[in-house]
Amino acid sequence: MAESVSAIAFSSAPLMGESKYSKEGLLVDLVRAVTSAAALDVAVEMLPRSRANVKYQDGHAPIFLGPIQTLTDHFRKHVTEIPLFVVQNVVFYKKTRFPHFAFTQYSDLRKYSIGVLRGGASEKMGIAYGLTLDQAPAAKNLMKKLDAGRTELAIAVDLAGMLAIEELFPDRASTFGYYKEMPFLSLRAQIIVNNDYPQAKPLIEKMRAGLRIIYSNGTWLKIMEKYYGTGNVPDRSKKLVEDYINSM
Repeated sequence: MAESVSAIAFSSAPLMGESKYSKEGLLVDLVRAVTSAAALDVAVEMLPRSRANVKYQDGHAPIFLGPIQTLTDHFRKHVTEIPLFVVQNVVFYKKTRFPHFAFTQYSDLRKYSIGVLRGGASEKMGIAYGLTLDQAPAAKNLMKKLDAGRTELAIAVDLAGMLAIEELFPDRASTFGYYKEMPFLSLRAQIIVNNDYPQAKPLIEKMRAGLRIIYSNGTWLKIMEKYYGTGNVPDRSKKLVEDYINSM
């Protein structure tokens, strides 16, 4: 019988939460594959971001799903990270306006008006680099403003931005593009285990073994391609997981 373990996650489709790809999102799909391979049964509680952070750091579950940056600096010192893929915040643009868009450094973006998610890591980074920002509450709002010309660029997670475009503008999704050569910001989507949990050490070892299994047997790639498409999984994510497995 599989051992039961609880996890806390925050709603951020399609990474976590329901979308056209699945009911639970890419990160949760991968976590279920890892835990299944490790003979674990994971119960995932999905909450709004702020509530998820507080509840996890109050000790209500041994596992947190998401980037380490959502946790406090103090709490980060007491966890183990098991990376599953790279979350890429990329720069979206309209091909009709910028048919050959590119940038090599953040200062190149200062001449544009840029839509960002309010309160997100990209907003904080944009402020630090002196960019002209226009805040919005969700990826769909960013893409509406970009399409209407109210902003010249938009920064969003690649999958979230693509999903918003496909749902809002299915007949002209091809008129949008995003710059693949240089993400604006990269974070690691991870299984985060509280080291103070009584059974943390064996749990971590089982999770690592499960990740090794699903990567070697092709399950990891199959799940990633469900979201990105065949042959389109970013090399950064492959390298992240391969390097982690080789370091075990």
